[in-house]
Amino acid sequence: MANIGHVTYWQAENSTDLRAQWVHDEYGEGTGYAEMHGHQELPEKAPFEGEYTVTYYNQNKEILASRLLSIKKVEAHFRLEWRLDGKLTSVGIGNEINGQLVAGYIDIY
Repeated sequence: MANIGHVTYWQAENSTDLRAQWVHDEYGEGTGYAEMHGHQELPEKAPFEGEYTVTYYNQNKEILASRLLSIKKVEAHFRLEWRLDGKLTSVGIGNEINGQLVAGYIDIY
């Protein structure tokens, strides 16, 4: 199982930003923080939707990666795309469960 992972996002306290917990087949596990771009308002029907700069940390709290993250609601699920220098690096799909966005993803480099 190469290049696959799972991530859970939830709203940071009093913010449009997101916190994350992730696991990846090759890179282990860790946390993350996603800062929403600009002054976007959270849509009531799709509170995770938006553009973010996300930074992921390993278990030692060292920066592992930073990416542009796009989250879009499509019908009853969310589509996620991660980019580095404009190049698509990973894609994912997820659902909102108990106020959290839970998604699986694959690296496509």
